[in-house]
Amino acid sequence: MRNYRELSKIFSTSSVEELASGNVEHIVNVARSYTDFLSKDFTPAEVYDVCYKDLSKNYRFEYFFKNVVANKIVIGRHRLTTATLLSEFRVGSNKADCVVLNGNSTCYEIKTDLDNFSRLNDQLDAYAKIFDKTFVVVAEGHREYALNNVSDNVGVIVLTDRNTLSEVRSARVVDSKIDPEILVRSLRRSEYFSIACQIENAPKGLSNTEVFSWCESVFMRADAALLRSLFCKTLKESRRKNPDFSLALPRTLLMASLSLKLSSTKKNNLMRVLHSPI
Repeated sequence: MRNYRELSKIFSTSSVEELASGNVEHIVNVARSYTDFLSKDFTPAEVYDVCYKDLSKNYRFEYFFKNVVANKIVIGRHRLTTATLLSEFRVGSNKADCVVLNGNSTCYEIKTDLDNFSRLNDQLDAYAKIFDKTFVVVAEGHREYALNNVSDNVGVIVLTDRNTLSEVRSARVVDSKIDPEILVRSLRRSEYFSIACQIENAPKGLSNTEVFSWCESVFMRADAALLRSLFCKTLKESRRKNPDFSLALPRTLLMASLSLKLSSTKKNNLMRVLHSPI
C-alpha cells in the first residue's frame, strides 16, 4: 500500500531544492513505489511524471489542485510571459493559494477533499477586499456546498474527476475601494511606496513608520479604479519570475517553480539532474 502523503512530498519546495543540489535520495525512495512503471535508466523527471499521474487518481492534494490551476488557466488561457502567477500571497492573516495578475487581479482559493471549510468565508471576504475577482476551486463532491455557502460575488470552479476545470459560477468583478489597511500590510515596502508615489508626491524626509502611515492615507483617498490598476500593475512587475525557467521544467513542477529560491547555477543544475539517469 503506497503512502501517498509521503510520496506527495517530492513536490515540496524543499525537496526540489535538494534535487537542485544534486541530492536524489528522496527521488530514489519514491521510485521504489513505481518500479513497474519506470524505465531501466529512469530520470527524476520520469519519477515526477509517474508519481504525479498516480496522485492525480488517488490523492489530489493541495499542490495538485494548484498545479492544475497554473497549467490550465495561466498556461492554457493566458501566457506565463504576459501574466504573473503568485503562490501563497499573504492577505492580512490569510494566504491566497493562487493569484493571477494579468489585466486584473484574480484570486483562486483551493479547497481539496482533505481541507477544512470552516474558515473559507472569512478567507474569501479578505480576498474580496483587494482582488478584482475571487474564485474558490473545489472537488466535485463540494460543488453544491460551495454554490450554496459562499457569496454570490465569488466564482466557483470544480476540479472534475477527469482533472479538468469546470467554471460552474462566474466571479463578479469588484469595483469598490480596496481596503487600504489590508493592502498596505500585504505588500512589501517598495511596492506600497511605489504605488502611493504614482498617486501623490511623497513628502520629503519620511521615516519608515511615516512612509507606512502616509501610504495608507494615500490609499484611503485614492480613486478605486486607479488604485486597483496600480496594485495589479506594480505587483505583476515586482513579483514576476523568469518564465523561461518555469516553462523549461516538467509541467508537474510548474507551481513548485514559483517558490524556489535558487541561484542561476542551481537552476541549471536542477535542469541537468532532472533529465539525468539515476
